[in-house]
Amino acid sequence: MSAADFKLAAVEDLGGGLKASFDYTIESGGNFRGTEMTRADSGIGVSTPMGNVAMRNTRSSDLLASITSPAISLPDSLYDGLGILSRSAIDTVSYTAPSISGFTASVTYVEGNDGAIDLPTTNAKSVNVYGVNYANGPLSATYAMKVHSLAAGSTVKKNQNELAATYDFGVAKVGFAFDDKTTATTKTATGYSITVPVGAITLGAQMFRRGVLKQTDFGASYAFSKRTSVSIAAGKLSGNTTAEQNGNQSRVRLLHTF
Repeated sequence: MSAADFKLAAVEDLGGGLKASFDYTIESGGNFRGTEMTRADSGIGVSTPMGNVAMRNTRSSDLLASITSPAISLPDSLYDGLGILSRSAIDTVSYTAPSISGFTASVTYVEGNDGAIDLPTTNAKSVNVYGVNYANGPLSATYAMKVHSLAAGSTVKKNQNELAATYDFGVAKVGFAFDDKTTATTKTATGYSITVPVGAITLGAQMFRRGVLKQTDFGASYAFSKRTSVSIAAGKLSGNTTAEQNGNQSRVRLLHTF
């Protein structure tokens, strides 16, 4: 009973093909009882016939995270900073073009630090992310290229490539993701996932690796209705040089959408 999150989101139809949206998430600290609630992900956006524009404060995420099975309810902060999935607070401005024959292009500007003033850091001053997604029937594939504006002495790579794809076979949905190394010393990463619906029950499994680091997760969820579900999940991380960051985690979650 260590985590409690609340998300508020809305979309307003402005007419003429225009829509405005916002979302705001409040979450509790999961490590200490009594930790105050704090603002988490939030954003505003405008959808037009010429594309969508959005501004967000969120946590960065490699495309590896996009193939995560929805049956696995482990908190997204579980592996923050442990070397496989990148999860750090960022401010972004993005534009997503209308879909053409299943293809959707986007460009995102990411500030070099999370805050009111974009100060230079020892790594990337800022990042431009150029993406393209293809979705047609059971197949969805996304490619992203991250172009870093680097500070002097940075060890981060100038360009980084990422790829993620999912295919829904009906009886199961499988996912694969890849990214090349972020620095001269880090390794490439791969991810695999599978989601199997069985009536009201959804089963999921996934594995992510970067060098000797390995993350393996399993989970199952049961839908009481279209808006309420209960889930249980377990995960294990191994290969980290800091011993206390290796080990098992588990979570039981009750989710209701109003």
